[in-house]
Parts: sequence; structure tokens; C-alpha cells
Amino acid sequence: YLQKASIAQNIALDSYSYVSLFGQNSLHDVRYALFEQKVGKEHIGKKADFTTLEAAIQNVPSLVRKAVGLGRYFLPQTKDIAEISDRMGFFSVRRQLVCLDDLERRGAGLKTKDVLGLVAFLKEERDCKVVLLLNDDAIEGDEKSDFERQLEKVADWTYPVFVDS
Repeated sequence: YLQKASIAQNIALDSYSYVSLFGQNSLHDVRYALFEQKVGKEHIGKKADFTTLEAAIQNVPSLVRKAVGLGRYFLPQTKDIAEISDRMGFFSVRRQLVCLDDLERRGAGLKTKDVLGLVAFLKEERDCKVVLLLNDDAIEGDEKSDFERQLEKVADWTYPVFVDS
């Protein structure tokens, strides 16, 4: 559906990220993956590679220039250059379509409520449109109750989809 919409030029946002949460153990990893997997809408349907990464980082130099003025605020608190670059990459994730898949298969270090908090942040603060794909029957225990309680706060729509085996 997304490829067809892209070909028909029916996607309003300029970029897209698909991230599987399978095995992801931290929000830091998810945030970085959102930047790493970012592709322009003209590349939807293609896997992220060096070409799409190059296109994604074209905006980073302008972000770096803007951050230089703010550097005095970041540098005393952040000594690791890799951490700064990760933060700058995630800073570029805005006004884009985001697909988060496999919530039920996330790693043990990643909580459902944290993922939903990230969804809310992307939606409200970064003007992203977020699609969350999951099998809610596979979420159990406290994670299930967190999911049910928090979902109504972040989801505009929910669609049950039944797949024939």
C-alpha cells in the first residue's frame, strides 16, 4: 500500500522509517534505528543502505551548524562524540512517516509503555505520523495492561486485522 501511495505521490511527508522492535533492548537503540532507517519518500519500498543513509544525513550539516551555537550546553554534559552524533541523528527525525513493527517481540530491556511514550513524543513533538504493527494477543502480564491503558492516549485509530493462516 505504501509503495503504491508513493508512486501515486499521495504521501504528504518527505521521509519514512521502518523499524522492527524485534530484539531491540533500549529506547536509545530504537531512536538510532529511526534515523538509520530513514529514507526519502521516493525510496519507499527499498531497504535502507549507504545511498539512502547519505540522503538522510544531507540535513545533518545544517543541524550541526545550528547545534554549534548550542554546543556549550551539550558538550559539558556529553563527553562521548558517538552519543552526540546519535542525538543529532534522532534530532533529524521529524515530520516523517514512522512504522514500528513487532512490539510483542521487543527485547527484555524495552518496555511497552516506553515505546508508546516514544510514539506520543514523535506524534506530538516531532509532527510524525506513526503506524504501530503488532500482535496484541502475544503481549502478556503487566505489559498487556500497560499497552491497553496507554494505547488510548497515543492512538488516533486502531484496526484489528485478522490474517488467515
